[in-house]
Amino acid sequence: MKTTYDYIITGGGAAGLLLALRFAEEDYFINKSILIIEQSSKNQNDHTWCFWSKEETFIQDCVSKQWPSVQFKGIGFDKTEKTNPYTYNKVRSVDFYAFAQKQLGQAKNITWLQSTVDRIEQSTAVAKVYTSEWIFESKHIFNSIPFNKDYVADPTFPLINQHFVGWFVKTKQNIFNPSVATFMDFDIPQNGNTRFMYVLPTSENTALVEYTLFSKEVLDKETYEQAIQAYLGKIGVQEYEIEEKEAGCIPMTCYPFWQHNSENIHHIGVAGGWAKPSTGYTFRNSLVKTETIVSQLKSQTKINTKQKRQFWFYDLLLLDILHRTNDKGQLLFTEMFKHNSVTDIFRFLDEESSFWQNMKTIWSMPKAIFIQALLRRIFGRN
Repeated sequence: MKTTYDYIITGGGAAGLLLALRFAEEDYFINKSILIIEQSSKNQNDHTWCFWSKEETFIQDCVSKQWPSVQFKGIGFDKTEKTNPYTYNKVRSVDFYAFAQKQLGQAKNITWLQSTVDRIEQSTAVAKVYTSEWIFESKHIFNSIPFNKDYVADPTFPLINQHFVGWFVKTKQNIFNPSVATFMDFDIPQNGNTRFMYVLPTSENTALVEYTLFSKEVLDKETYEQAIQAYLGKIGVQEYEIEEKEAGCIPMTCYPFWQHNSENIHHIGVAGGWAKPSTGYTFRNSLVKTETIVSQLKSQTKINTKQKRQFWFYDLLLLDILHRTNDKGQLLFTEMFKHNSVTDIFRFLDEESSFWQNMKTIWSMPKAIFIQALLRRIFGRN
């Protein structure tokens, strides 16, 4: 088997396959040899990815549902709002994998290898990928496998996990509004944490109902499922069947993952710090940052997908607050949604808002909490 490639992508999840699809659609890469190494066959629905967008994306065929409105609920506050020009989009991973495999299978310059990557190393002028059978090398390795775990124990950057269990339910009665996605419903017991329900209806009697926490510690499976059961009862669901289940845990941290990049190794996806630190959303960032990488390769400029500095700092302050007082999440997010339009919040989370818009969003939340967090970061005060 050929062992030297122009580009190697390790890990065939969302980030790796989005980058490979970008390569496949650009004439610039038609004569470049590309290797994708992924250990699994990618034929199961192991994730549900959601993102908001103002326009159709190049993977629009994978979008199984769009919502023109979102709902936010806090204690004593309930807001449903149209998100025009944004839509909230859902992608089932099994659909995305099938789409990617079909598209990439038509590209003669792209090779897919099902194998386990043992390690990646920077060499003198190239980087090397080690599997159990082969050693591959390239001047550009894009890695989405989280080998490095330094972020877990780094005291400078607090780690909050976004962890969840979701049920795809089918109810006997019509209970859901299929045109509205419930972005966050905090009107549930918080138990000293930041806890909310996330509901994505696909029809009047089918929906993904997900119990989500932003906290340090994950829970036992039974606790998540009891919370979902209680919530279904609260919204009037009497009889239902569970069609599928999903679970996950996404690190939310401002740790500088890019410091582990080298001349020939570029970390992408969660391994590259592409998960938005304050929300855990990764798919939207992967759409944007893979496009940036392609542009940088074509212009032969240095690969750089760092988060914008000012937004990194806003995220850092929020994580500092949730790390110290994990029960404040409900208050912070409720005040943000109460005083800002959903479209402005999406623009802020996309890191496309102006400085003054950013200040409006930040200061719509309890000011004293953020000032205290700012002083602790600047002066190290307790």
